Amino acid sequence: MKVYLDTVGCRLNQSEIETMARQFRAAGHEIVASPEAAELAVVNTCAVTNEAAADSRGAIRRIARAGAAEIIATGCWTTLYPKQAEELPSVRRVVLNDHKDRLVADLLNLTPELFDLEPISREPLPGLHRRTRAFIKSAGRMRQSLHFLRHHHCTRRGAQPPHR
Repeated sequence: MKVYLDTVGCRLNQSEIETMARQFRAAGHEIVASPEAAELAVVNTCAVTNEAAADSRGAIRRIARAGAAEIIATGCWTTLYPKQAEELPSVRRVVLNDHKDRLVADLLNLTPELFDLEPISREPLPGLHRRTRAFIKSAGRMRQSLHFLRHHHCTRRGAQPPHR
């Protein structure tokens, strides 16, 4: 199946859509650069501002006009306004945020564990999303890494790590 992926909003949405791309590819599907070439489109929506909400609805309408036969709407705007999302053209399924991480597995009737392995190589999303690595939430990981390094460095020298 040819799948078009689009996202509106934050870096988390970008990371999620790149994860979905990896999962679709792992299941043998092709990610395409335009909605015209797609049999299925997934739109990860945003609602952080009125403009982002309008952009989310606009993205779904644009993809429907381009001819994607089936659109799955997910993300924050979709979660806040599922009925309005369902009423948009070509939207066949609405996936709320609490089920978004299972979207691909549920759609393809696969177990999510099939996608747990890290890919050997990374492929950028075609089109405007030319990144090979997804954005990640790094603040918490940075604190954990700094704590580990501070503790490891101090204990190697026989000193105690600083306390907060």
